[in-house]
Amino acid sequence: MSKRMGNSKLVKSLSVAVLSSSFVLGSLGHVSNVTKAENSSTAESILAKLTSQQRQALQKLSTTDQSGLFIDSDVSLDSVEPVSVIVSFKKKPQKIAVLEAALKGQTLSDDKAKENADEDHVTFKSDLRSLFKTKSDGAYKIKREYKHAFNGVALEVPANKLTELLKSTAVQAIYSDATVKSELPVEGKEATSTSTGKGMADERTYLKIDKLHQEGYTGKGVKVAVLDTGVDYNHPDIKAAFKGGYDFVDNDKDPMETTMDDWVKAGKPGGTTGAASYVTEHGTHVSGTIVGQGKNESEYATTGIAPDADLYVYRVLGPGGSGSTENIIAGIDQAVADGMDVMNLSLGANYNDPLLAESIAINNAVLNGVTAVVAAGNAGNKMYTLGSPGTAALALTVGASDVPITTMSAKGSMDNVSANLQLMASGYGDDITKLKGQTLPVVDVNLGENYTGKDVKGKIVLMSRGTYTLDSKVAVAKSQGAAAVLMYNDNPTEGFIPSYLGEGVNFIPTFSLSNAEGLALKQQLQTGSANFTISDMSEVKTQGDTLADFSSRGPARLTYDIKPEITAPGVSVLSTVPGFINNPDNPTDYKNAYQRMSGTSMATPFTTGVAALLKQANHSLQPEDIKRF
Repeated sequence: MSKRMGNSKLVKSLSVAVLSSSFVLGSLGHVSNVTKAENSSTAESILAKLTSQQRQALQKLSTTDQSGLFIDSDVSLDSVEPVSVIVSFKKKPQKIAVLEAALKGQTLSDDKAKENADEDHVTFKSDLRSLFKTKSDGAYKIKREYKHAFNGVALEVPANKLTELLKSTAVQAIYSDATVKSELPVEGKEATSTSTGKGMADERTYLKIDKLHQEGYTGKGVKVAVLDTGVDYNHPDIKAAFKGGYDFVDNDKDPMETTMDDWVKAGKPGGTTGAASYVTEHGTHVSGTIVGQGKNESEYATTGIAPDADLYVYRVLGPGGSGSTENIIAGIDQAVADGMDVMNLSLGANYNDPLLAESIAINNAVLNGVTAVVAAGNAGNKMYTLGSPGTAALALTVGASDVPITTMSAKGSMDNVSANLQLMASGYGDDITKLKGQTLPVVDVNLGENYTGKDVKGKIVLMSRGTYTLDSKVAVAKSQGAAAVLMYNDNPTEGFIPSYLGEGVNFIPTFSLSNAEGLALKQQLQTGSANFTISDMSEVKTQGDTLADFSSRGPARLTYDIKPEITAPGVSVLSTVPGFINNPDNPTDYKNAYQRMSGTSMATPFTTGVAALLKQANHSLQPEDIKRF
C-alpha cells in the first residue's frame, strides 16, 4: 500500500507530473507594480488577501474596460427589426466592485456593492420604459439578467433603439449576442499517434494520474461545472458523479443532451439522415474525461482524471452544438452563484477578441475564485487563430497535444509482396489478434467506391485514401460484408496514413499502409494473385508529446496575451457518449456508448480534471495558483 502524501507534497507531485507530461505552461501575463493604499484599513485588509497576480489582473482589466456599441456590421442601426444584444452595466458585480475599490484605496462594503449593481438594473429598466411609451416605438424583451460574473442583461430590442439605450447612465457597452458552438471534434485531421487503449488508459498513465488516484487524490469534494451541450447523466460511468445543473436552452433543471426523441419532436429536421447533425454528445464526452468512474460493464469503460469530483452541467448549447453568448454568460453567471471551484468551457466562436462580453464574464468568474478552463479552438497552426472566450485574460486556455500510446502493428504478404500494417480502426468488440495467421482473398475497390459486380463478403478490400472521408470508406466496406480493410496512403512521402479512427459501430478491422506498398499490392492483384496473409502482430509505442496541427495559436489580439498557456492530450481521446449515439434503437444500452474524438475540446477537460485534483490537495488554492502549476 502506498503511503498517503500530505497536501504540499501532492501539489509538488502534481506539478512535476503535469510539467513532465505534455502540459506546457506559459506566461502569467503582463506585470505591473501596484502600490497599496494607506488611507483605508478596510482596503488594506482586502488587499492583504490578494496575491500579486490578482492585483495585476485587476489593474489590467480595469484599463481594458471599453464603452460603446460593439454590434455586428450587418446590423443596421436605422432598422426597426429586433436584434439580440448583451448590455453591460457600468457598476461591476458585487465582489469585483469590492476588489477594484480596495485596489484604489477606497472602502466599499459587500452590501453597498450589491446595492450599486442592483441600482443599474433599476435605472436601465426605467430608461427602457421611457423609450417604449407607445406601440409605434416597438417592443423589447429582457431575456436574462446577470449579477454575479457579469452585471447586465440579455435584451431583444429594435436595432434603431440601440444608440438611445447607450445614453442610459447605467450602460457601459452593448454587444451583439453572437453564435457560439462547441469546439467540434476534428474529423479527418491528421494525428501523430494512434491508440488501442480503453477509457483514456494511455493518457492517465502518461500523466501519472493513476498513481495519484492510488494515493487517494480523485477530486473528492471539488465542484466542477461543465458548460456545454448537456450530459447523458444516465451513463453508468457518469451517473454517480452528476449532482445537478441547469438547462439554459430549454430553461429547466434537466441538462440532458439533445436526444433522438428531441429530433423526432422537432419534426426530424434534415430528413431521415438529419439526426446526426441535430443530436449532441459533446458534453457527455467532456464530462467523462473529467469525472468518468469506469463503472460500466464494458471493455471501454472510462475512468476520468477526477472521478470523485462533483459534476454540475449547464446546458448552454442546443441542437447541433450551437448556442448564443446570452446562454454562455448565463451559464458562467450561474456557476459562480452555485459556488463552483472549476468550470470547463470546451466551446468558442471563430473570432479573436479578449474584450467582449463573454470574456468579461470569464475574467470576473476567475476573480470570484472559479478556475475557468477554456478551449483554444481548432482553427489551425497560424498566429491569431485563437477563439473567444479562450482569449479572456484570466482564462486558463488549453491547446491540444498527443501522448505516447500503444497501438497494434502487423505484417502481411501476397506471394512475394510484403507490407507493413498499422491499425487504424476496428469495430466494438473486434479481436484483432484473431486475424493473425489468416489468409483471405483481396478485392481492389479503388477509392472505396467501386463495389459494382464485386463480391467482397468475408474478404479483404484494398483501397486508396482520398476523395471520401476515411470513416465513410470503412463504413461502406462493412455494409458490403468485407472482413477487413487495407487502406494505403495517397501521399507517397508520408508513410502510414497519420489518422486514427478508433472503435466504431460502423467499423471493421482497418489497417493503413504506405503508398508504395499499397501500389505494390494493387499491381500484384493485377497479375492474378488474390490472397493476403496477416502475420507478426505486435504492440508498438508511438513518440507522442507533440502539438496537434489543428490546435489554435495565439496571441490574443488587442492585449497580446500569450495563449494558450497550456496543452493537454486532445488527439483520439476515448470517452463517454450518450447511449443513443451508437444504438439509437436502444438508448439505454451503454455497452458501446463511447467514442474517440480529437480537438482542444478534448484537451480542456484533462486540464479541468488536473485543476480539480490540485484543488482537492489544497482547497485554498486560487485560480492563479492553479494556473502557475
